[in-house]
Amino acid sequence: MKKQVRRLIVGLVLLLATGLAVAASHGIQFTDVFLTFLLTFSISLPGCSWVRSIARRAAEHRTSQRRTGNANSLGHSATSQPVLTTEEKHMSLMRRLSAALAALGLSCGAHALPVNWANWTAGTVGANGTATGSFNTATGNVNISYNGELAFIETGTGTNYFNPSTPYVSALVDNPPPAAEMLALSVAASKTMSFSQAVDNLFFAIVSLNGNGYRFNSDFEIVSTGQGFWGNGTLTKVNLGGGQFQLNGTGEPHGVIRFTGSVSSITWTSLTNEFWNGITVGTYGIATEVPTTPPVTPIPEPETYALMLAGLALLGRVARRQKR
Repeated sequence: MKKQVRRLIVGLVLLLATGLAVAASHGIQFTDVFLTFLLTFSISLPGCSWVRSIARRAAEHRTSQRRTGNANSLGHSATSQPVLTTEEKHMSLMRRLSAALAALGLSCGAHALPVNWANWTAGTVGANGTATGSFNTATGNVNISYNGELAFIETGTGTNYFNPSTPYVSALVDNPPPAAEMLALSVAASKTMSFSQAVDNLFFAIVSLNGNGYRFNSDFEIVSTGQGFWGNGTLTKVNLGGGQFQLNGTGEPHGVIRFTGSVSSITWTSLTNEFWNGITVGTYGIATEVPTTPPVTPIPEPETYALMLAGLALLGRVARRQKR
């Protein structure tokens, strides 16, 4: 056990050292490198959700500070660089660190990533209802617009219909939707949801699709189901052809489906009238800020192989000293 701990510490020190070296050549500050390191490490290893949560909050704060600074500097200089350029550097660094973890044998396979769930802020109920909200991602907010029939909306207060959380967490989703953030639908009619920027891997969480269904204009996959607030049931997918994909519910299904890749908007139709069923949406982030998504394993770059060899050499020296 002690040897494994030593091995882990040595690997992490080498990994952070390499990250700092790469960051120096990219012009990234030490604080940002350390936060990126924490995020990468917590994503790669199970049981580190608390580390990931702290690192994400700190990273978002740092991003907010940079964005404010850039906004102020724009008033004095016409040559300021957009924030996204800096974030792309961070994502490049995260790719290299993730690959290094895998090469050093510190990664334990694919693990869930944190999802940025919608924060619903306002809505108008009725046959021609509307709702607005946003995703708070690593590089800023993405605005959400919903148009279609709306029975009611929860904007942070009310009953938490996403409790229990079992149907909403999986190998792809680290965290359930927040309490009382939901749109409720009840009429068989067409609905549309659009985003101010394309998002990566749109997750669509469902509460009690009771004997109902949705017909989407985009392909999707069922990620998870389970015992929810109103009971249990099953979700099934049917490819209708012609770019139409149907989600059917039996019983009281609760769960999550996913639209993979870059998503700018989705349109769907509720198949039957019912008292109400609930939805919300989430994403890993803006499409340009998410280079890979689980369960894709990063491909090591040349620096990664150098790091792996250095780590093995150092571990060999430690082992020889112990024998002496």
